[in-house]
Amino acid sequence: GVTELAQTRRLAQWLEQRGVSFLDAPFSASERWIREGRASVFVGGNKDVFNKYLQVLKLLSPLGKISHCGPVGAGQIVKGVEQLALNLGNAAFLEAIAFGASFGIERTQLWEMLEHSYVTRASFENVIKRLMNEGGDGISVGYTHLPQLLTAAQENGQDMPITRALFEYLKAAPPSVIEQGKSVPSMLSELKRRPPTGT
Repeated sequence: GVTELAQTRRLAQWLEQRGVSFLDAPFSASERWIREGRASVFVGGNKDVFNKYLQVLKLLSPLGKISHCGPVGAGQIVKGVEQLALNLGNAAFLEAIAFGASFGIERTQLWEMLEHSYVTRASFENVIKRLMNEGGDGISVGYTHLPQLLTAAQENGQDMPITRALFEYLKAAPPSVIEQGKSVPSMLSELKRRPPTGT
């Protein structure tokens, strides 16, 4: 997951005042990859401290890539970039698939017609195959991370209109899926439930 950036920096400052070094180090991996020691680890903090404790981090992920990303909080930022890239992509693909379905084009038909299209070679393939095999109401769009990512962006003077629109679209929706151990709205359920808005 992603920890709130300001909270990470406050904790690092509090520890530093007491002579304790701090590294933020979010992991990126499935549960299986974590068990197998193949997680990517994004580390923020002093480079000398990172180098000093790199072997300790390698114990946590001996086969994964461990990257120093910059000062304290940079690990959270890189993890946030990953979350946004994955989950905004998922949200866009779900919306595109729902658009096709609204005209009666089934998921299996979409995949048969688009599987060799350039656009479908990455996440779209994952999303549509999950829809065909599992249903898909539970496909994550990273809702639990959106508020803290928007807050961090605002504090940094960065506008994020797509992320904000996704959050606003889902925040009033009833929770229906589990994400990061929390009950949150489902993008696909909302696309099915809500009437279309005007242009």
